[in-house]
Amino acid sequence: MFRSNVPPQGLPEGWRAAQLRDVGVVHGGGRLGLNKSDYVDAGVVAYSAAGPDGFVSVQEGVSASIILSAIGARCGKSFLTDGPWATLANTQVITPDPRQADAGYLIGLLDDEGYWNRSGSAQPFIKPSDVKGAWVPLPPLDEQRRIAEVLRSVDEAIAANNATLAATRQIVEKLARDVADGGSDTATIGQFGRIVTGGTPSPKQADLWGGDLPFVTPGDLNEDEVSVREAARTLNDDAPHGARVLPSGSVLVTCIGSTVGKTAIARSSCATNQQINAICCDPAISGYVYLACVAAYDEIMANAGKQAVPIINKSAFSAITVATRSRADMVAISEMVDALDNEGKAARSALAALNGIKSNLMTDLLSGCVRVPA
Repeated sequence: MFRSNVPPQGLPEGWRAAQLRDVGVVHGGGRLGLNKSDYVDAGVVAYSAAGPDGFVSVQEGVSASIILSAIGARCGKSFLTDGPWATLANTQVITPDPRQADAGYLIGLLDDEGYWNRSGSAQPFIKPSDVKGAWVPLPPLDEQRRIAEVLRSVDEAIAANNATLAATRQIVEKLARDVADGGSDTATIGQFGRIVTGGTPSPKQADLWGGDLPFVTPGDLNEDEVSVREAARTLNDDAPHGARVLPSGSVLVTCIGSTVGKTAIARSSCATNQQINAICCDPAISGYVYLACVAAYDEIMANAGKQAVPIINKSAFSAITVATRSRADMVAISEMVDALDNEGKAARSALAALNGIKSNLMTDLLSGCVRVPA
């Protein structure tokens, strides 16, 4: 859409193109000489190049400002302050003149890594002169505020769904701890069901690939999600691929490589590669088996060893001891896991939709293609 080093063209009547230095104060962060060794448990929010990641006991500013990460992995990411703030080095501070520019409007434009003219390659950075000279489209101030309010309402919905995801993950983690600590009965993982180690059909046989059967690898397992519902690659159901097809409800645990211990419940029939051990258990207790495997992470890692490529074989994995309960209790706990998983799925779907809406809104509103009525 817009680029910081290109003056905006074709703006609606009443809008103007301006550079940041003309609509506010721009200066380098870190004026107080703070670093992360100055962080305290609570106090003034401190912004480093990674974002608002700590607190300090002194205040640098209180005006509504935009803190720009000016170097490193998050170069171009921007953060809108809310209350007292302080900055560390490798940031730039943009404090709009409230008579000309609304900070809530500007953040919609500036919080876009693609907008900024970046220098360097291995370690990207934004020159201070490029921040001061960055071009922005400016509607009349009252329209800026209306645009900011629309974008803010979408951001609040996004934040609410992110909070839901964080809360469900915390509950799942607590349930895993409760499973580990609860009861005196134990069982081996192998007692919950048949253990299957996956394998990879020949990638050279194109006719084996591209069907409807998910072919799950460790990269398809997300540590923040209970389930895996799809995979980057699929197998052709009708072809003689030779892969071991797992039933829905199987619990998948990575057993080789840097991701040993990643765990998920397969929500459909699938196959896996050789880096995954699957527990083909009763689907009614798959949530409990999932929690038991999550709780057994340390023992899984200990069995995988400290060699260059950690690996836990099928027999060692099967023999790991975990806590068990009555079937009725395991079913009840699994139902809780399923409910949390569905809540997380709904929140992720909403997030995907909201992010798409925000992207389209920003394109339309910040260019003036769509106007927000007074």
